[in-house]
Amino acid sequence: MTCLCQGLVLLLHDFDECNSDSGRRFLEYYGGMVEKTEHEFKLIITSRKPDILLSELAAWPKLNVDELPSNATTPIIRVVHKSDPSSTISRMEVAVWKHLHGLRAHHADSTLQTIFRIVQNYTGWPELRSKASLTVASRLLQSVSPTDTVRTFLHRLLKSNDHLEDIKWVLSWLLCSYRPLNVQEFVFVCNKRRPYEPSDEENIGSHWVSVDLTSSLPIWLISVLRIFVDTEKEPVEIRGDVRNLLEHDPGAEECIWDEVRSTAHYTLFEFCANYLTAKHTVEKLEVVLKNYNTLWQTNQQGKKPAAPLDCDNNDIVYYAIQALPYHMSKLRDSATALKRFCAHGGGRASTVWAKLYWAMSSLRTSNPPASAQGVLGGLGLTPFAEVREEAIEVRAEYALMKILQGRGGEIWLLLDEGQFSLFALEDILATSIQAGEEETARKAAKSITLDPNWRAKAFSSMEKAIWAATWLGMSALMDDLLHAGISPNLTSMPHEAADSTLRHPSLIYMATSRGHIDVVRSLMNHGAKIDVIGPGQEDNLLAAAFSGHLDLIRLFSSPADSPTMLHRKRSGLFVAAERGHWRAVSLLIQLGADPNSSRGSPSDDYREWSPLAIACRNQWPKTMEALLQGGADPNILGPYGVDTPLWFCTVDEPNLQCVRCLVQFGADPNHNNFSPPLLHEMAKSAHKVNILIDICDILLSGKSAININAAAADGETALMQACRTGKMPLVRWLLTKNANINSVNDSGQDAMKCAIWHGRLDIVAELLKHNPEGCQLVPAATDDPVNTFGPFTYLTLAAHSGRTEIVELLMANGLDVNQADGWQMSPVRYAIDRSKLVSDTRLFRQLIENGAKLGDAVHGESLLHRAIDAPLDYLKVLLEFRRDIDIDVLGFSKATAFHYASSCSRMDHMRILTRAGADINIANGQGYTALHDAAYRNDLDVTSFILAQPEVKVNITAPSYGTALHMACKRLNIEVIRSLISHGADTNAIAFNYANGTPLMSTMLSNEDAVRDRDAQKVDMVVRMLVSNKADIQQTMCGSAFTFDTAFQGACFNAGVATINFLLDEGASVQHSDALGRLPLHFAAANGIENFLAVMLTYRGDMMATDKEGKTCLHWAAQFGNLQTVKFIIDRLRGADVDCKDSDGWTPLCWAARGSKPADFGKMRSEKPDFLNVICTLLRHGASSEIVCNLSDDEGTGTIQKTALDLARLCGSGVEITSALEPKVGSSGSETAASNRRYVLQRHICHACLVVMWPKLPPSITHLTSL
Repeated sequence: MTCLCQGLVLLLHDFDECNSDSGRRFLEYYGGMVEKTEHEFKLIITSRKPDILLSELAAWPKLNVDELPSNATTPIIRVVHKSDPSSTISRMEVAVWKHLHGLRAHHADSTLQTIFRIVQNYTGWPELRSKASLTVASRLLQSVSPTDTVRTFLHRLLKSNDHLEDIKWVLSWLLCSYRPLNVQEFVFVCNKRRPYEPSDEENIGSHWVSVDLTSSLPIWLISVLRIFVDTEKEPVEIRGDVRNLLEHDPGAEECIWDEVRSTAHYTLFEFCANYLTAKHTVEKLEVVLKNYNTLWQTNQQGKKPAAPLDCDNNDIVYYAIQALPYHMSKLRDSATALKRFCAHGGGRASTVWAKLYWAMSSLRTSNPPASAQGVLGGLGLTPFAEVREEAIEVRAEYALMKILQGRGGEIWLLLDEGQFSLFALEDILATSIQAGEEETARKAAKSITLDPNWRAKAFSSMEKAIWAATWLGMSALMDDLLHAGISPNLTSMPHEAADSTLRHPSLIYMATSRGHIDVVRSLMNHGAKIDVIGPGQEDNLLAAAFSGHLDLIRLFSSPADSPTMLHRKRSGLFVAAERGHWRAVSLLIQLGADPNSSRGSPSDDYREWSPLAIACRNQWPKTMEALLQGGADPNILGPYGVDTPLWFCTVDEPNLQCVRCLVQFGADPNHNNFSPPLLHEMAKSAHKVNILIDICDILLSGKSAININAAAADGETALMQACRTGKMPLVRWLLTKNANINSVNDSGQDAMKCAIWHGRLDIVAELLKHNPEGCQLVPAATDDPVNTFGPFTYLTLAAHSGRTEIVELLMANGLDVNQADGWQMSPVRYAIDRSKLVSDTRLFRQLIENGAKLGDAVHGESLLHRAIDAPLDYLKVLLEFRRDIDIDVLGFSKATAFHYASSCSRMDHMRILTRAGADINIANGQGYTALHDAAYRNDLDVTSFILAQPEVKVNITAPSYGTALHMACKRLNIEVIRSLISHGADTNAIAFNYANGTPLMSTMLSNEDAVRDRDAQKVDMVVRMLVSNKADIQQTMCGSAFTFDTAFQGACFNAGVATINFLLDEGASVQHSDALGRLPLHFAAANGIENFLAVMLTYRGDMMATDKEGKTCLHWAAQFGNLQTVKFIIDRLRGADVDCKDSDGWTPLCWAARGSKPADFGKMRSEKPDFLNVICTLLRHGASSEIVCNLSDDEGTGTIQKTALDLARLCGSGVEITSALEPKVGSSGSETAASNRRYVLQRHICHACLVVMWPKLPPSITHLTSL
């Protein structure tokens, strides 16, 4: 690790177990790095023994050491429970506490505290307050004598346990294991008592599943374990507060754990050896080894490094592999144990072990060992004299293992003897470099060069060695390799591994980036090229600057100011500034680098970044100071031409040191390049406000003091932003610096409105202190869509935003509760509008109680009307002030609040209004009451409520709609009709409207949504209900206000057969003609065949009788396109009646050609219109298409004559109809320009002929409108 990265955290466990010299050099190295860079990093160092590192770390710069003082103790706290003092448990506890307090005269509190904690962990008392736990705890604590120590007490406690041998077995693992065991491993060994000899049938590893310590071991063992370990944590290891207690004390009496230590390593070795030599273990490990070898060989072929075998500690066998040599080395007679292990099974088990030990090692040789002898010898378990007698391969493995153990000097004699093959020497060279054994590597390299065939067989290994030596800074080995003829100008080839990202263009570049100046000089002395450029245009100077290596920067910097060298210096300056290498920055500026140059290209993120900007963004104050002292412009533009460096340390990531540095060197906080202004962005940011204020103080103290009132393009100031974001300390600071409180932005907000809208109560109070008179101003309305806040007053804005506390504050400061804003809205109206979002009426009530006017109508609505849309509580509050309200006030639609509530079906609102005296019979602007509306909407609940009121008037007649019963009948609302009738509705009331008349007629002419198949039965039900309630079927309506004279005529035109037959049974006459001479037969023909046949059954007159306009039933059937009716009539005609003319000369063919559309009555007909087939039928039966009829001219003063074909063309009846009407041969030639004019149907009904017409022309003449 030759360079640091910001935020680096190094965790070093058990640092006290490291070699003291290497630990010192490690700290010195990073201490030197800190001296030349601004990178901050942390070392988290733990030690197995408390306080042992404090003196060693005392020299570390800015060191914060967290330690627990050695005298820290916790007093014994008596746990008091509410219980019966006469109980056995309470009496026993009292005795225990009394005994403990008696011992305080003989023991220190720390001793008693430790003893108490041991008992507490062992028994669970007093947390587990049971008689059993207390009995054991009482016995143990009362056994403590004045002469006891913690050691003697714990020793006595353990010896008293019935499972002493099992405890010794567990203590062996806790005290002397090679490493702490995880829970699975620990549970396994606890359940395997010594001596452990696995059977051949045992399937090793099959039982490894996740387990829990407390649920997998006996209760007695858990009690013992709680004394020593934290049973909830992993791995399982002795707690720090117990570890010192178990250390060997030479002057003290021997305890159980001392006895365990004397035999533990043999016990654990015996376990590991037996486990590893078991038949099934060997077979399983051979499979593991085979799989790993496959992976290793694949990586070797792909030139990829193979990771060590990942055991993941999921099987105790992996512990046995790693721990076997450790425990063997602790034995007095390790040689005998070694021979026995190696001889087992003919060496099969030991060979597998050796290979897996190699596979699990982080530092490894390039090839696995062939046997166990060399590995064990290298680990120091076989005497050197015996190794020298072994085969050369064993000696090579011995040498490699010695190197990996950091004891390479012990094999120099073997190297000097020159007995190793070239292949073995290559392995020794690579392993020595890997282990950091430079002198051993030099000897190996020298031995290689003594072989006459080394250039042919080992040259690539030497090239690899020089790359590794360069990386590790082994300058002496580098010299040896260069002298041997390895080129100093090697270039790295792209690594074949897909995940390889590390590339170095040359040896010298690698050495430079690593900071190895001795290696660089050696390479240069041997002719290394220094101008090799990497794939990312990196050169050696850039590499040195990137890591802040000052000596190398000097080495690669030329005093010549060529364009290339200047560019290299600029690039180096940029990366040094980016990395925070402030000494390198100062040096590069001294060497001629321009501090105001920029770095970047359109394809990356550093476009036009100056060194100062990048240093400021990364918060390197020392680096910034070095740049500014070297001539950097403090106001240089930022990246992409936006802002200046000051933005990065004020807005992006505030940093007081950086701001102070920039201001000291003349940075302008009011620079034109800040858009929006700097202070505005600071106020808007989410950074800690105290830091922002400190920065503001600095900015205000500079040569160019910051403009407090600078506004953004939309008029927004820093004060507005601070009010909006709730930064009270910043608001106070700005106000003390005379910030303009009355500035207004484009949306009409000033600082006060910003604070109100965002609910900043404390800020509103602060602003009121500085500008109380500004609250009384009344803004004007505006049409500007941007100026959304301008028309608000402070109080109306507070009410509109639902800020109750702010409204209270403003009223307390004298604001008029009835002052309307630019929209003529008062605060109380906004408060009731807020009810759609907030159900709390507190704000609404406060405004009323403070004098808000309640009777004024604004925009056509009173507060009472507004309250109908609000939750019920708002209306209740409003009606508490009944005397200030006209409860029947009319709104803009001339409707009362009761009308509005009933139309919205707000039953609770209606009840309260009724109790408050609302008039339920008032008609609205259209003349109908709430009862009319409910009846029409089929709202039975509202209808029933109104009808239940004693003051209800059921038969009020609306001029255009009739009574409520008319409206219910119009919509066929059966249940509402029944309710109205039961409450006295007049079934014979008359409405002077063509579509109503009597309730019976309203039923016949029900709304246009009625459909025959669906609604004919409902019509029949309503008619029968009305008749049974005294509706007069003989009642005759006279005058132009009515479409039909009688209900029976309406039924023939727009009801079903059942209704017609019912009315006939009730005495309706089929012979009765109306004022226009129209018979029920005519209306039935207009409806269709079903109604026509029903009437014909009782009609006894001339079927072709005419009305006063000369129209027969054939005219009516043809007019509505009723094909079946037309056929029925024609089949019964005599002579030329098919061309009979009405008063305007219109024949049935003319009416069919016109294509009538009975808009309001079409869905209750018993036939679908089929004008084409009606025309064809009439023509087949002799109807003439040449007959002309009369129409009104365009002025309406004369007439024109047209044929049926002309009518079809004028009315746009379609190609099929006009084709049917055209002469078969030739053309009449009678068409004129006028006859080609097109006409369209209008939505106005002619009551004489029941067709759509143009109302300005006489209905007896024409029913067409010209375009």
